Order: sequence, then C-alpha cells, then structure tokens
Amino acid sequence: MKNKTQVSLVILACIAILALGAFRIFQIERNYQANLLLATACIENEGTVVSTQNGFFALSKVTCEE
Repeated sequence: MKNKTQVSLVILACIAILALGAFRIFQIERNYQANLLLATACIENEGTVVSTQNGFFALSKVTCEE
C-alpha cells in the first residue's frame, strides 16, 4: 500500500511540473507576441526600441523612445 501511495505522489508531482511548465511557456509566448507588436510599431514610427528584463525569471518588457 505504501508503494502505491509513493507512485501516486510521484505521478501527481510530474503532472504538476508539466502543467506549470506549459503555463509558463504560454506566458512567454504571449509576452513575446505583445513585445513584437510594440517593437514593430515603434520602429515604424522611427523610434528606438528598449527591451528590459528585471530578473532571470521575469518576463521582458519593451518600451519605445521617440
């Protein structure tokens, strides 16, 4: 019985890790698309694109300087 519980916990932990990873990939993709639109609009208006990131796990942010 104890072995079955351990296997169940390992499977549950793996599913949780995969779910969190998929969620993070979705966030990164959505952030990338938003930054791409802002950067394209900035370049079309002859501005300077500035990309910043606050930390290793933080999503990047794009601003435009005219």
